[in-house]
Amino acid sequence: MNIEDSPFHRLVGLQREPAGGEFTVSLPVDARYHNHLGIVHAAAQLAVAEAASGDWMLRNFGDHAEEFNAVVRRMETKFKHPARGKIFGKAVGGAAVRA
Repeated sequence: MNIEDSPFHRLVGLQREPAGGEFTVSLPVDARYHNHLGIVHAAAQLAVAEAASGDWMLRNFGDHAEEFNAVVRRMETKFKHPARGKIFGKAVGGAAVRA
């Protein structure tokens, strides 16, 4: 499975970045993702972060990814500055734990 195959990711336009780069997923520049202040909406930024975690699992577990029922249980965010333009996401994983 490719992260772009998810119905939600297709709906919002998330894209998978080429393998080997620093980032794994992105959201293109589009005014549809802006909030009332003209910056990228927090929900759009969180969607990129969540998609990056799913993409990490798919890239690291490959054919075995479907053996796991991985879901985000907790998400904590601290925004450094207003986001403008294309948004990129990456996930860095440690040791996998099977629950």
